[in-house]
Amino acid sequence: MKTNSSKLVKNLLDLIQRFYNGEKLTSKKIAELYDVNLRTAQRYPNYLKDGGMDIRKDKNQFYLKMPVGIENALEMIKQLNVSLPVINQLKTSIYYSKLDLEKVDLYKFEILEDAIKEKKQLNIIYKEFDKKESKLTNIKPLKIVNFEGFWYLLAFNYKNEYRRYHINSMINIKTLKENFDLDESILAKINENALNIWYNPFKKPYLVELFLDEVATVYIKRLNPFKRYVLKEEKDGSSIITLQITDEMEILPFILRWIPHIKVLSPKHLKQSVLNQVKQYL
Repeated sequence: MKTNSSKLVKNLLDLIQRFYNGEKLTSKKIAELYDVNLRTAQRYPNYLKDGGMDIRKDKNQFYLKMPVGIENALEMIKQLNVSLPVINQLKTSIYYSKLDLEKVDLYKFEILEDAIKEKKQLNIIYKEFDKKESKLTNIKPLKIVNFEGFWYLLAFNYKNEYRRYHINSMINIKTLKENFDLDESILAKINENALNIWYNPFKKPYLVELFLDEVATVYIKRLNPFKRYVLKEEKDGSSIITLQITDEMEILPFILRWIPHIKVLSPKHLKQSVLNQVKQYL
């Protein structure tokens, strides 16, 4: 019984993190992630909902309605209703989950959230990498996202070009009276396919094929770091994984992290990029 309880708490911690990062999950997907039956998977979102989290459902997908005033997932856990025993276990010192999330002024979130909901354009004073300040005019905000702990605004610039803006680099945000129209299918593409901030819904995706040794294969099967992929496992424990990306940077950091347990089979230009990075390091 203790083992089952421990597993449940760990699974709920991971599920909270996934919901906080903006993932939308079906009961079937939850069952696959945590190796539980469908009935148990259907209970998981209800546990969090009963514990005080605003879990919503849209087209069989569960997601979290992000509350204003919550800076990170750990803070969210602390504020859960204490009446549910299994949720209360998340607050004890027995469990620890490393949640490296960049802190952002909540006032910025509120302005951006309202502009997205009302489809209002923005003017932004933005600090570039070289510390120079730029004035971004007539920005059309699409979505607030968190990748690898960093907060970004996905948007169109004044030329209607797709852009990504680091929220903490925004010095000043002003909401304009001008509205804009949005094709909702763009947001659907982002939700379904984005691996990280480098995903571009307007670029044609291309196929990547990677060889993973036994060590990397075990990791992939445990954590499922990619949204859509095909994994063909060999008898020796190694595997070949196939997935689609729109930009090399979607997959390049992962490949470099897992050298020498991983090898690019195709395309050639990605393989060359990896070699160039390694040569530059050496």
